[in-house]
Amino acid sequence: MNIVVFDFNKSVGGAETFNCRFIDYLVGLGDSVAVVGYEDSALFGLLDNKSVKIKKYIIPEMDDFFVSISNQSYLGALGQKIIDNFFGEDIYVLASYFEVLHRAMHVFNGNKRVHILTGMLHPEAWSIWEPGIGFNASRAFKPKLINETWHYQRQLLLKLDRAHAIWYPNDIYRKYNSEYFSVPLNHHSSATVPVEPVTQKIRYNISAPEEFMKVLWLGRFDFFKNESILSFIDSLNVVLNNKPQLHILFDLIGYGYALYEDEVESYKKLAHERLEIRILGKRNESDIYSLIESEKYHFGVAMGSSAYHLAMIGLPVIAIDSCVKGYRRLVKGVWLDEASDEFDEGSSLYLSLIGEPSPQRNDIHVMLEDVFQYGFLENKSRSCCNYVEQFHNIDVILPKIRGFLLESSFSEKFTYRFKRNLPDEFYYRFGRKRNIKIAIFGTGSGAKKFYGKLHSDLVFTDREIKVKCFFDNDDSKFGAIFCNAPIEKFTLEATNELDVVIIASDYWPEIKAQMISCGLTRSKILRAY
Repeated sequence: MNIVVFDFNKSVGGAETFNCRFIDYLVGLGDSVAVVGYEDSALFGLLDNKSVKIKKYIIPEMDDFFVSISNQSYLGALGQKIIDNFFGEDIYVLASYFEVLHRAMHVFNGNKRVHILTGMLHPEAWSIWEPGIGFNASRAFKPKLINETWHYQRQLLLKLDRAHAIWYPNDIYRKYNSEYFSVPLNHHSSATVPVEPVTQKIRYNISAPEEFMKVLWLGRFDFFKNESILSFIDSLNVVLNNKPQLHILFDLIGYGYALYEDEVESYKKLAHERLEIRILGKRNESDIYSLIESEKYHFGVAMGSSAYHLAMIGLPVIAIDSCVKGYRRLVKGVWLDEASDEFDEGSSLYLSLIGEPSPQRNDIHVMLEDVFQYGFLENKSRSCCNYVEQFHNIDVILPKIRGFLLESSFSEKFTYRFKRNLPDEFYYRFGRKRNIKIAIFGTGSGAKKFYGKLHSDLVFTDREIKVKCFFDNDDSKFGAIFCNAPIEKFTLEATNELDVVIIASDYWPEIKAQMISCGLTRSKILRAY
C-alpha cells in the first residue's frame, strides 16, 4: 500500500509521536511510505532516530491558511510528482488537523487515485481554529462562532463523514463536533491512542503514604491542561487541610510555550505550606523512568498518551479532565483502570458542553482519600498497567487505523475560497471602484505574500488593480523587478498618479512616518498587515 503522511509541526507532541509509531508500523508491514513536511518538521527527526526509511517531500513554509495562486500551482505540481513517483497507483493520505488537511487537498488537487483520511486529534481542533491565527485558545469552550469559516468547515465535515474520511480518538469528539457544527456525523471511526510497550517497569512496591506523599504530572503545559493542573493542586490542598501530619511533593514533567510555562510556575504561590511543587521541564523516556525509580512516586496524574505511558511503567494513574479558564469547578478524574477507552483520555467535559452526562468521573479530592487505604495503590499499579495493555496495545490499534485509511473514499479538492483577500480598509476606501493604481512599499516576504493575495483578488473578481511599482529604501535594489513590477525609490512625485501606497513591511510605523514627512497625505496610505 502507498501511504503519504503530512506533518508540519516543528515540535514533538502527541500527534508527531503517533505519526512516528504509525509510520514505523507501516514500513514494517512493507508499505511504501512518504512524508510531506517542512525542512525542520519534528517528524523527520523522530523517524531518523529510529532509522525508519521513507520518501521525503519538503515544501517551503507557508504560515498562512491562504494559498496564493502561485503556491497553488507549486503544491499541485508537487502532488503530481508524488503520484508519478508511486507509478500512478492508489495513494492513501493521512492529514490530521484542519489546516493540514486543507494543504493536502491543494497538493493532490482532487485526483481520484488519492484517498484522504484526517484525524481529529482534539475535540476543538476545528471549532477554535481561525485563519491567520491557528488555534485560538480564547475561543475554547465558548459558544458557536458562526461565520464564513464555520459554514465551510460544516460542509467539509459532511463530505468527510459521507466518505468515511474522519478518524476520532473516541466518540466524544464526533458527538461534540456534530453538535458544534450542526451537522449529522454518522460515521463511527474511533481508535484510541496506541502505546508502545515500555522497556522498563518500576521495581519498587507502592504502599499507602503515611507522612509523605509523592505525585507526578506528565504532559505538556497548554491552554487546555494548565487549568486542570491548578484544579489538581486545589485538591491536594484539600487533602493537606484534612491531614495535618502529611507533606506532599508534586513534581511536574512538562514543557510548553513560555506563556504556559510561566503560568504553571505561578501556581507555586497557591500551594499549601506543606505542598512542595517542582517543575522539572522536558525529560526523555529514560530520564522519566530513572526519576520515577529514584523518587518512588505513589501515583501519577495525566491526560491521554502521558497517562498511558505512566501506567505502562507501573504507576497508578489518575486520568484528569482537560479544562480551560472559567471551568475549573467542573474538573473531575478517574483511576485509569476504572475507565473505558471512551472516557480515559481527558475529554469528558465536552459531553457536558453538549448537555450529555459524563459517567465514570469523580471529584479529585474524594478519589485521593482512597490512596491512604492499605493495598489500594499496589493493586492500582497492576490494574492500570493491565488496562493500558488491553485497550491501548499498539498491535491492536495501529492495524485499526490503517483500516480507516483503506476505507476512506475522499478525494475532492474542497478548499476554502477567501471572498476578501485584501485589508478591510481597502474595501472601505474603494468600494466597488474597479480601476485602481497602487504601489507597494516593501520587497520582503510580507510584500510577496501580500502580492499573492492581491493576485488572487484579481483572479476571482472583476477589479483591475495596477501595481505601478514596489518602493524600498535599499538603493541596491532600485531597478530590479519584484513580482512583475520595478523596485523604485520612494518620492512624493512617484505617487502622483497612484490611488494608494500599501505598506507591506514589519517596519510599517517608520515607513508611514517617512511618507507623511515627505508630504504624502494620510488618505493615500494603507497598511497591509
